[in-house]
Amino acid sequence: MATGAESEAFAARLKELKERSGLSYGQLAKRLHLSTSTLHRYCNGDALPAEFTPVDRLARLCGADRAELMDLHRRWLLADAARAAAKEQQEALRGEAAQPAETEPAREAPTPEAPVHEAPVPEAVAEAPVPETPRPAPTAGGEPTGPAGHTVSGTPLSRPRRPRVLLASAAALVVLVAGGGILAGRLAGGDGGGGAGDDGAARAGHAAAGRAVTPSSTREATSPAPSKSGPSHTPSSGPATRTSPTSAPPSPAGKAAPAGTPVTAHVNAHAWEDPCSPRYLVHTDHEEMPPPPSESDAPGWARTFGAVPAGKQRIAVTLQGRSSETVVLNAMRVRAVRSGPPLAWDAYIMGVGCGGNVPAEGFTTDLDAPRPALKPLSGQRDFPYKVSASDPEVFYVTANTSAHDVTWYLEIDWSSGDRHGTLRVDDAGTPFRTAPAKDRPTWQWPPGETQWGPEVKG
Repeated sequence: MATGAESEAFAARLKELKERSGLSYGQLAKRLHLSTSTLHRYCNGDALPAEFTPVDRLARLCGADRAELMDLHRRWLLADAARAAAKEQQEALRGEAAQPAETEPAREAPTPEAPVHEAPVPEAVAEAPVPETPRPAPTAGGEPTGPAGHTVSGTPLSRPRRPRVLLASAAALVVLVAGGGILAGRLAGGDGGGGAGDDGAARAGHAAAGRAVTPSSTREATSPAPSKSGPSHTPSSGPATRTSPTSAPPSPAGKAAPAGTPVTAHVNAHAWEDPCSPRYLVHTDHEEMPPPPSESDAPGWARTFGAVPAGKQRIAVTLQGRSSETVVLNAMRVRAVRSGPPLAWDAYIMGVGCGGNVPAEGFTTDLDAPRPALKPLSGQRDFPYKVSASDPEVFYVTANTSAHDVTWYLEIDWSSGDRHGTLRVDDAGTPFRTAPAKDRPTWQWPPGETQWGPEVKG
């Protein structure tokens, strides 16, 4: 179901045109080769056409003028963009719901700056009395003597330490590894005795840390290795410093300049004036040809059979800016790539028994001219034009040929601020191709028939 204010505005405009025409849903559906229920859904806002082609035909049958067609096309573009955004949002929500629940990430080892908690000393050990070593009596020379009567000169005797019980757990080992020799020395040396045994334990801790730490942990928790020519670095007991990658310097204006072409082109290479007038040249016998396609199926049908528009080709080019920035379209040109003799193929008419001709509009060009040029028709003003994301423009170009098989494309010159360029407009990367159908065998598929038959003239 089509939802949103944009779709409702489009459907309301479409229904207004239908009511103004005085035609019933059945009458319009028959002339548009659509089902009555489909037409109902379009006008009630229950469905949005995937392409603008059937809407364009419906509006023309209802007597819409060029300004009304342009307004209706803008409404369809906005509704189609809203539908695409809603679809992307729904797919994103379904993707999030389909993802498995995230497991709790493994706890990281505490960094060296985290406080180190020593294992508690068992009560039995803490309360056990520690025998005091008798203080040596001074000798006559004032020197203290040791327990065996030896004189100890210079260095006073250290008081024996209370024994400690260190309970090592897995977390404590991780801390020991991450912290390096500092934590090893702290755990082994106690609270600052500072003897030779402490220095040895510290060195042992540094060596153990150097063997056990992974490369990623080393980059984050230890100092970088000293260079051969520079001064040596000593591991720091402070927090590790993380270095972010160096970013590119900002542009002089303070922001990156926009890149790419600021305007997009959507091309319909088979924008029929009505369901019956188009003709195609096909290099296939009429007995092997399937029934004629509808306008919406014409692009795929033409690619499958290598069909070439015969006599004339009408294309629709929708130009729209990529942002709110205004883009000026300064000029549009025809570029003929190749011009050859007519094709010796059969011509096929897409319908029989349609209404009158549709008034010409947009631009036209004569591909048989030495330098094909675009000419505005039916009050169509010439370039320049302005477009943006919210203000697109639709241009119809009708190319005619009666003598040559011509391959061609369009070029549009654009400018935006201090940028300018040329946009090539073709059929999905392939140039357009138009060839004459004069004096070629022509076939038609009359209503109620089951096969192709010769064209009935008059």
